[in-house]
Amino acid sequence: MDHLTPRLDDAILIQNVRVSAGGDRVRLHFSNLYGESELVIAAASLALLPKGDTNATEPKAQHTPLTVGGQRTFTIPAGQDAVSDAVDFPLPALSDVAITLHIKKAPATHSGHGSAPAVSRSFYRHAQSTTPDQYGRAPRWFFIHALDVATTATPRGAIVLLGDSITDGGVGPSSHLRWGDELARRLHSTGEASGIGVLNKGISGNCLLHKASNGPTAPDRLERDVLQQSGARWLVVYIGVNDCGQCGLSHEAGDSAPTAAELIATYEQIIDRAHTAGLKVYGATIPPFKGAGYWRETGEAHRKAINEWARTQGRYDAIIDFEAVLRDPTDPDYLAEKYDTGDFLHPSAAGFYAMAHAIDLGLFK
Repeated sequence: MDHLTPRLDDAILIQNVRVSAGGDRVRLHFSNLYGESELVIAAASLALLPKGDTNATEPKAQHTPLTVGGQRTFTIPAGQDAVSDAVDFPLPALSDVAITLHIKKAPATHSGHGSAPAVSRSFYRHAQSTTPDQYGRAPRWFFIHALDVATTATPRGAIVLLGDSITDGGVGPSSHLRWGDELARRLHSTGEASGIGVLNKGISGNCLLHKASNGPTAPDRLERDVLQQSGARWLVVYIGVNDCGQCGLSHEAGDSAPTAAELIATYEQIIDRAHTAGLKVYGATIPPFKGAGYWRETGEAHRKAINEWARTQGRYDAIIDFEAVLRDPTDPDYLAEKYDTGDFLHPSAAGFYAMAHAIDLGLFK
């Protein structure tokens, strides 16, 4: 959510997104969860973008109109979501879709995703503009929560990635080089695992428990972002580095902060809730972040305690050891230089590639 410009009353929004698994029918989830007033959508449609054309405005492909309850114009009250009626829309795996919305009336607070430059291009213009080809750009999504893809083939299910900025991504505009993107490509290239979706639920700055979290904490968004996702069968929990960093800063300042034991108890709650919902739960270890601005000895101790618990206590159905993949073999408290963007925290494109290829695809059979 945010209060940032642009104002979107009577605006045309074109938001380009990539899907992981293909299918035959789709439905779009709209969100006004954080809006303080109603959201009125005058029209909505989908168009399949030509391969490689992720920056298109006014897509030349045929538009498929969307309706909610049979109505092309619909209102979403403050604090609520809506789901479009399902429509026939043949969609290849790893393809890009332009979602066009004519926003008639928008709340000042926009529900959406504010850190999507690596995966999306969003364009907007006033509906009555005399220069309809001139769009502003925004590195975020507005008012869309999920795009469900259904297939007449045997359902394969979806992997949900619950994470922070290292999952959310940040390699470059529309680059699709996050570790989740590469995982989707690997799955698609194999016969047995092809057709499995990858749902990226990373939020930059997000936390497991710490109050400095950007958006709801991981437990608070588990129901909506994981358990309610269509086809969810597997959950990868890869979050906690921001808690370790912020806890270190809080300890240094003499403020209260969650202990390692409290963080571990929160992971256990997530595991139990996901297991109750029938999901397999895989835990990813937290890679080193020494040198990052919020690194402190206390936070480092938290990180090592969490990783030790994850590897030894058997609460997860399996472990994905990103720490082992990304750490410097000569100085394991640091990221390997070849995988570091330079901030000692976020992996590079090479790091994301290595992470994706360290995952055993047999986990998703």
